[in-house]
Amino acid sequence: LASSTDTALIFIPNISHVSIAGLILDGDSAPGSSKAGILLSNSSFDSISLIHVYRMNTGIRLFASQDNTIAGNIFSANDSAGISIQSGSAGNTVRGNTVQSGGIGIHVGWDRNTIVDNTIYGTGRMGVYLDSAVSNRVQGNRIQSCGSYGMMLSNSAQGNYAALNEINSTAGAGAPYF
Repeated sequence: LASSTDTALIFIPNISHVSIAGLILDGDSAPGSSKAGILLSNSSFDSISLIHVYRMNTGIRLFASQDNTIAGNIFSANDSAGISIQSGSAGNTVRGNTVQSGGIGIHVGWDRNTIVDNTIYGTGRMGVYLDSAVSNRVQGNRIQSCGSYGMMLSNSAQGNYAALNEINSTAGAGAPYF
């Protein structure tokens, strides 16, 4: 990864047991920026809560980070995704967040994460996107008015558990509960 100024407003590399709470991060980013509001890289047991991240490429990005909690945050108008869990990031819990507008609500690109009780609406693409992700739990989320699918699994996403999710008013086909 590049330097912190190239990748995120808040960059947390190789650090564990950090709590971040009560911030407003306004990226005011130009389209095409790759900057995240918060980037955890090779970090574990961190907690991010009560944060409002808007106008970034990605609100929060996890890369090779395990056992973190992202809870009670608001993500608005982030171009790529509100939350993105990427390669090597397992055992993370994403709970009780609100993602509105922007690209993808919650992108999960790795295994064994828990995505529960989030509200996602008005995104330009998918509400929840499991991309090559295995053995994740997606439960009790409310997803509405997405530009394509409420929830999408692709690229060998298998062994995932999805239940009691309420999905409606999306542009793509799909059942209202997944």
